[in-house]
Amino acid sequence: MGGAQAFLRERITMPFSSLRSDSGTDIVSRFTPPPCSHPRLFGLALELSMNKLDVNSDMYRIVGCAMKVRHNLGSGFSESVYEKAFQMELEEAGFSARLQVRIPVFYKGVNLHRDYVADVLVNDSIIVELKAVRCLGKIHEEQIGHYLEATGLKEGLLVNFGNKRGLEWRVY
Repeated sequence: MGGAQAFLRERITMPFSSLRSDSGTDIVSRFTPPPCSHPRLFGLALELSMNKLDVNSDMYRIVGCAMKVRHNLGSGFSESVYEKAFQMELEEAGFSARLQVRIPVFYKGVNLHRDYVADVLVNDSIIVELKAVRCLGKIHEEQIGHYLEATGLKEGLLVNFGNKRGLEWRVY
């Protein structure tokens, strides 16, 4: 197992809520443990998610950047602190990362003039919603799903730096 995968194995505590094929288009599995589930389940969930995430993908590298931030800062800071540190890691990794980006929301093809403000927009194509809460809940997952649908973007990442056990994340 490579160094990056070993690093990920040590740091991830929660799996994806949906796993995608190598093409990133079709859902091949759904793993939905309860939020903040028992630590013994984390290993199994990690094995399932790591087998589905292409180690050469941008999403793999983006999650790696979040893991570096969590490893260095730990839990307990505000979302804005994690947001700035995450932007720094992303830019060091060669990504374009913009914070607090206003994205227009359309309904039936009409601009509602009620912009959604993305926490982080990576390469102008991936929404990253950051949280600093005890554990992710269904409402957080629904939130990013609605953002993706309303904006028309295809990829999203939900990241929680606040869980004391480690980084929580979901890929959409």
